[in-house]
Amino acid sequence: TLAVTCLCALDGAIVSGSEGAGGAGRLVVWSEAAGGTGGRELCALQGGHAAGVGVRCLALVPPCLSLQQEQGEEEEGSFFRGRRDLVLSGGADGLICIWGLHRRDRGDVLLLNILCDVMPVNSLAVRLRGQGQQGRGQELDIYSGCGSNSECCEVRCWSGVPGLGVEQEQGQEQQADDAGFRLRMLPGHSSFVLCLLATCSCWPEGEAEGGLLFSSSGDRTLLVWELGRGQEQHRLLARRDVGMEVGCMAVHKHLLYTGSLDNSLIHCKC
Repeated sequence: TLAVTCLCALDGAIVSGSEGAGGAGRLVVWSEAAGGTGGRELCALQGGHAAGVGVRCLALVPPCLSLQQEQGEEEEGSFFRGRRDLVLSGGADGLICIWGLHRRDRGDVLLLNILCDVMPVNSLAVRLRGQGQQGRGQELDIYSGCGSNSECCEVRCWSGVPGLGVEQEQGQEQQADDAGFRLRMLPGHSSFVLCLLATCSCWPEGEAEGGLLFSSSGDRTLLVWELGRGQEQHRLLARRDVGMEVGCMAVHKHLLYTGSLDNSLIHCKC
């Protein structure tokens, strides 16, 4: 039996990741439910994570850039035609996969693989930099939280990852070591990074870079980072009890909400 481990909402669709007791998993795009009826499966995203490996987390490139359409593109017909959605998935195999749903009708949805040196990938956050014509020429900063013990305590950030401008040949997906992406570590936690949340995650090129990154860890702390410089701004003790780490976060109207494994919901001003 598969358990749904993560969800990502698109315009008119939902992407789900799942994992089973034996490690098996699926990554599926579903149509939006309408009129009280359930959605239908549009496609399974395959060829990225190792066969049978569970999907642990998903992230969506901000729609302010990714949903732009090229002039003259037709919106009718296939759900995938003319879309500009980039979806990122992290798996138990240590891979971060970047999927371009606009290429679904061509059969080569997988754009890029990034291989982490630690498994599994627990959480992902992403921001876009640059705004070329119709969203081309942009770059991604990808933040990941990995591992399951105290040997992996840093937030990892890959910079310079191509956005919609990447056009790899099918079967020629690159790994980070080959692509020359810039990898930097954000040290601060003393145990594995469990959850990530980025705010103000896209802006036009030339404007001041800003936004915050929140990270929670097995050390029961919650750190606040300034995205532009990658510097720690605040350190909060999220929970005092062992095993009661923050497992999920959300931001709304300058309030940060955290959910913990002890069934508590806490909010604070950010």
